[in-house]
Amino acid sequence: MSRKTEIKRNFILQQAKQLFIKKGFYKVTLKDIVEACGISRGGIYLYFDSVDEIFMEVIRQYHSENLNKTCIELSGNKEFVEILDEFWDEEKARILCIRNSLKLAMIEYFLSHKEDKDKTFFRNAMDGLKSGIQEILFYGVEKKYIHCPSVDIFADMIMLWIIGSEELFLSADVSEEFLDSQINLIKSLILSGWNGG
Repeated sequence: MSRKTEIKRNFILQQAKQLFIKKGFYKVTLKDIVEACGISRGGIYLYFDSVDEIFMEVIRQYHSENLNKTCIELSGNKEFVEILDEFWDEEKARILCIRNSLKLAMIEYFLSHKEDKDKTFFRNAMDGLKSGIQEILFYGVEKKYIHCPSVDIFADMIMLWIIGSEELFLSADVSEEFLDSQINLIKSLILSGWNGG
């Protein structure tokens, strides 16, 4: 892919991402994306076949960027506790602003897509969320900050907690203090060396 093609493709994805954040998945049409990008329908079709394909790529890119950011953090000289605190500070900020995120669009997409290929995409999206958590836990184990023989299972639990918290904050009025107490509980489980038993 040429640099120019990559730039145009990423521009379409960024414009579409903002539409999905603003309107959810159901209400975004190809016409909306065309107008937001200021290019023709044919111009969009040079890069993507459908709104579904655009959305799927937005989600893949979102998870890839988050994993890359986590890997960069782990390649520095920060202490594990500092990395853990920064991760949870970012998760807290994201959860508190969940109504201005891709979460509603993701829920709408997953509710309306039930074919096997959609299930594969859903599993890949969950793996995208989980991978950053796993990397942090593996780093903690490798550097001997924590003892966690079941990193994969623990990462699943944390991922499910994050998804549940996102959905709770998306649909209900929950206090920041409640979120803080839950994050502190998860952090203490990580630092105490949860063993999956």
